[in-house]
Amino acid sequence: MISPIIRQLLIALSSQLAAVSVGGLISYPNVLIHQLNSNDTMELDLDTSSWIGSVDGLAGIPSILMPTFMQWKGRKLAFLVSCSLVAVSWILAYAAKSISLIIMSECFHGLGSHSVLIVSSCSMSEFIEPKYRNSLMGSYFILQSLGASSVVILGQYIHWKTISLIMLVPVVIALLNVLFLWPESPSWLAFKGRYAECEKNFKWLRGNGEEANDELRQLLSANKEVNVKETLRKRLFRRDFYIPAILMFVLLNMMYWSGAEVIMIYPKDLLGKTTDDAASVSYGIITINVAKFKQLDNSSDYQEMCSCSSHVHHLQ
Repeated sequence: MISPIIRQLLIALSSQLAAVSVGGLISYPNVLIHQLNSNDTMELDLDTSSWIGSVDGLAGIPSILMPTFMQWKGRKLAFLVSCSLVAVSWILAYAAKSISLIIMSECFHGLGSHSVLIVSSCSMSEFIEPKYRNSLMGSYFILQSLGASSVVILGQYIHWKTISLIMLVPVVIALLNVLFLWPESPSWLAFKGRYAECEKNFKWLRGNGEEANDELRQLLSANKEVNVKETLRKRLFRRDFYIPAILMFVLLNMMYWSGAEVIMIYPKDLLGKTTDDAASVSYGIITINVAKFKQLDNSSDYQEMCSCSSHVHHLQ
């Protein structure tokens, strides 16, 4: 008989594996630009480099609809769709024989990575009991940083197509884990009024302890009393929605406008201006990325972002 905590850890494993692959997506444009500039297989100019480095951000904009999709179809299907987008991005990168296909893979990179972050934060906040929740949500960013740093290091020695295959493996395992192991979220089932299924899935995940039963009663009670006819406008102006949303907006802008993304995508060009030693540039690229993601691991902003995002998407 598998204990509830083992079940929760197996559920969380999907998000942790996806985090490694998503982290690789963050640093992959750096590797692409560096390697494509070093050989003649594809013609790469400044404008094209800029598109490769930035298009994933634009492509990630539609992910703001993911909370709506989660409330419509549930957490399990949303996670499958998100991981599938990431897997497609790596497959396209491996198959790419032109700049156009590379840019298309970067579009899937952006949409998939942003979607996975949203679904993972929300799912772990609903599947995992509180005493383990913060640690597992925090480890998402640690593993994402590990994936990002690994891609940069591998990029100094391995072809970018091989890296895409390596990074494809974790997200495929995550997909299989979700497909064959995940139940549907008890919170979503309660929201939909499917109370019997909610109770069954909750007890499968959390057991029959006194604390778990109390939380189950509160979950069912809260969803039975909620005003389902509350308008969207009222929801948007509720304090427990707009305060976390504002915090998320401020934290994300601090990260993007600090210039960290420029340093991460164009370290070769920046370091190349200061030294002609190729070895120093290679070691410098690795050092910059490892230091950057180590800083993100220790950042209270990311921990706060993790908590805020799960709150915001749960409310939606």
